[in-house]
Amino acid sequence: MMLIAFFEPFLYFIGEGNGMHYVSSSMGSIIIATIPIFAAVGAWLFLKERISVFVILGIILSCLGVVIMSVGSGELRATFTGIMFLALAIFGAVGYGLTVRPLTLRYSTLTIVAYQTLFGAVYFLPLFLLIDGSHFFSVTHSARGLITIVAMSLFATIGAFVLYTDVIRSLGVAKSNVFTNLIPIFTIVLAYFILGDAIGLRTILGLTLTLMGLILSQYADLKKLKQRYLLGKSITSEGGTNAS
Repeated sequence: MMLIAFFEPFLYFIGEGNGMHYVSSSMGSIIIATIPIFAAVGAWLFLKERISVFVILGIILSCLGVVIMSVGSGELRATFTGIMFLALAIFGAVGYGLTVRPLTLRYSTLTIVAYQTLFGAVYFLPLFLLIDGSHFFSVTHSARGLITIVAMSLFATIGAFVLYTDVIRSLGVAKSNVFTNLIPIFTIVLAYFILGDAIGLRTILGLTLTLMGLILSQYADLKKLKQRYLLGKSITSEGGTNAS
């Protein structure tokens, strides 16, 4: 439990939060989009997960879609420091997936996330007091700002980890991490409706490739669901005929 909290949220948020100060948002999106690739390799090496051709092609296609969207949205700028911080974030994300997967087979999702949050707070507290403590306690805080932080904690952190950990339990590490590439899609769509940002042809192409990659990576599971649906429908039909 202490180890998964060390990987995420501790290492991941330190890496991503600091890394984005030194790279452009477009470059950051491209680098973070490589997480499914490293996660799939790690799952294959350490957890012996079976990685089908569909999963591999889906990951590649999904990452390509994120790259196309990112290239079309701004300049590609990065420093060595920024890349190292983002590499730390990738290491944290992959390490979390590899270490939490065995725990999902033994403990409930809420138990895992509860300990993860507790130990994560313990890891962050000394850094917070050392770096931002004096500033935090000296300024006047607004209710709106504090409510925003609480909302981010409940939904973007705890809620996200509860859902994500449960998906790892059901699908495994490799397939689960492909869904992280949906983040830029939601960002672009929400920015379109809330902020009025324009969506160009390149963005649409990137969105399409990312979604196609996601569907392709889940092809085997979608096929099983379809077979179960058809089987259930067939049984229902036979039961209705016999009753008649």
